[in-house]
Amino acid sequence: MLHRINALRAACWPSVALLVASLLGALTPDACARGLSVELAATAQVAEGAATLAQVARVSGDDPALVRELGRLPVLGTLRAGARQQISRAQIERLVEAHLPEARGVLEINGSERVMVSRAAVPLETDAVVELARNFLLRGFAAGFEGFSLSPVGRVSPLQVPPGYALANPRLAPGGVLAKRTCVWVDIVSASDGVYQSVPVWFMVKAERQVLVAGRDVPKGVDIGSAAVRTQSRDVLAVRGRPLDESVPPRDMVATRAIAPGEVLTDSIVESPHPVVRGQDLLVRMRIGEIILEYTVKAAVDARLGQKMRVTNPASRESFWVKIVGPGLAEAI
Repeated sequence: MLHRINALRAACWPSVALLVASLLGALTPDACARGLSVELAATAQVAEGAATLAQVARVSGDDPALVRELGRLPVLGTLRAGARQQISRAQIERLVEAHLPEARGVLEINGSERVMVSRAAVPLETDAVVELARNFLLRGFAAGFEGFSLSPVGRVSPLQVPPGYALANPRLAPGGVLAKRTCVWVDIVSASDGVYQSVPVWFMVKAERQVLVAGRDVPKGVDIGSAAVRTQSRDVLAVRGRPLDESVPPRDMVATRAIAPGEVLTDSIVESPHPVVRGQDLLVRMRIGEIILEYTVKAAVDARLGQKMRVTNPASRESFWVKIVGPGLAEAI
């Protein structure tokens, strides 16, 4: 009779197992008493990135808490939207045994030998991406110009993305500025992935405002003169340098190169005359505590305000550095 009871116990019959436990004063193995089984599917689709055992198989047993725990066991890492990956029964057996060692030899796993797992996906609505990027540029920059227009460059690449995705955080690249060709980055966000991917959207930008242009030919080194300058509405992104406007008076400025009629005046082609020219007398002030010494030296080079140059004291023949602080005036540094 004891032999028969042991056979029933090994077969995991709950009622017999309890009887044997009461008669012999022993406990049955947990996994056996709980009657766990796993039925693998041939294919499975997941909505989120990672796949759990419950998503690729039917997990059953007498203990609901243990069934839930086993069902939450990850069996595959994160999948990209639309991607597919296969996992074998042997791989799942090893994962289950590692997670639940007491199930070894008593947990029944059957069904398909291999499970093909895929992640659900929908196509990205590229028009919505472009529109979000366009509105970002219009809201952020259009008010600063009298004319502002955008033309998309190329197309946003087709992309499979998670169902229920959202578009967020349109922005310029770190350190980016508005330019003739401007890129806006847009995040694709999903509940399970957070930021799933970021995509670039390129635009040709036209930004017009009133700027100063040359009214005639201006040779290099010649004074611009207010009479030779007029204002026009121009695309300021199509010129090099920072365009000058009416807030910057052109008088007393000279051309750093030849300027053609109608050319936009920028800070790279006009400049204020040098307050110090090579060979002129330069008054240098040197502070030593509360004492201020003054020397007169010859300027070694043409220099602008704030520029540094090395000069020589004619009396001592010592050389030192000075900074230009005004016309014909410098301070020792």
